[in-house]
Amino acid sequence: MFMQLPRWKQRHYGRALHLSWVLALTFTWLASVHATAADFPLRTYPVPVNVDSSLVRSSMYLHFEMKDYNLSLEDFRKSATSPEEQLFLRAADTIHVKNPVALADIWGDPRPKKELTPGAVKVSEIAPKQVVAEYAADFADLHKPKLISEVLVGSSTLFVWETSSDGTPTRLGFQVTADDKNKLWIKDLDSFRDPIASLIVLTMNEALRNPAAYKAVDNPNTKFRYAFPLAGKGNPGKHPVFLYFSGQAVDFPVYTEAAPAPSPLLTEYRRVYLAFKNKNYAEFTTAHTAESQIKLKEFMQLLSGSNGPQAIQRVTANKFVKFVLDADPVYFVFYGGFAGANWPPGSLGYDYVYKDPGTGKFLLTNFLFQGFWDGVFRDTSLFNQLIFKPAIRPGTAKPQKSK
Repeated sequence: MFMQLPRWKQRHYGRALHLSWVLALTFTWLASVHATAADFPLRTYPVPVNVDSSLVRSSMYLHFEMKDYNLSLEDFRKSATSPEEQLFLRAADTIHVKNPVALADIWGDPRPKKELTPGAVKVSEIAPKQVVAEYAADFADLHKPKLISEVLVGSSTLFVWETSSDGTPTRLGFQVTADDKNKLWIKDLDSFRDPIASLIVLTMNEALRNPAAYKAVDNPNTKFRYAFPLAGKGNPGKHPVFLYFSGQAVDFPVYTEAAPAPSPLLTEYRRVYLAFKNKNYAEFTTAHTAESQIKLKEFMQLLSGSNGPQAIQRVTANKFVKFVLDADPVYFVFYGGFAGANWPPGSLGYDYVYKDPGTGKFLLTNFLFQGFWDGVFRDTSLFNQLIFKPAIRPGTAKPQKSK
């Protein structure tokens, strides 16, 4: 299901949310070492995860190279030297004077067109005239918007900037990328083409609202470190972005009650799905978070229709949990349809489970809700579920220490 956001949330989170964004891990690169510019220290930030319409700080992290500014655009102009920085200012100046013809010379995406995956909805690129209309208020006075940071993302440069033109401080992103002739182009973000950059901007927005919770950390204690292939298959680009997380590989038969559950979370997960299988739909519904319960009650009414039996059969078919990704207080429970380790990468579905900090209860969440991490885990071209198999681990080389 595609969810259209109100405009103010689109400005926070990118122009759209999609069933299939792309974030992926490449294993082959992890054995190599990348160079980091001296003025772009490596940072590791905790990232937010949706629990219905709210965002909570998780125990997953993004690790990338970033330079801080926190300067007005006019003050930044005094120190901008690189071609990417000059292009960012040129775009701001062009929008400031409302010149879409000049903007057309630099605004666009030089990357190959991305193929849609099943269920994905692509947002059309907006024309320079629309860009000017969208951002004119933000750049009306170039002393007011601020450049917060410059982030190196694969083979692109992301400029995170802040505006208060609508009365609420908001951080947005413009991304600069070179074409095959090394001409630089600039564009704003959409979550279909720019999932990692969108996640970085989302995290910077949460840091604006809750700086204590989203401050950078040193060497988080996680088991897995992924480098996303942001420059094409198997290629993380010159400046890799890593995902750090923990989790446990299992082979847990949900509907086989005689098999012991390896954790309290999976004990509760089994109880909830057995309730559904036994047609105790009220118990199944109350095992969800509040907003999900509302949508689930509406969905349950549809089960009496002609498609109801098929929907019930899909839910109650064999379900074997293969991996529990620990993003505390949110957990991603990945499952397949048969026992053993021979499941094909990309075949696993997943559920969100939220541990309520007040009660300690595990609750299913995000029913019929699409958030950023659905794009991360649903697109096989950028996230390889092979990492979840017990015998497979990331490479031994580690990213450089955060500063």
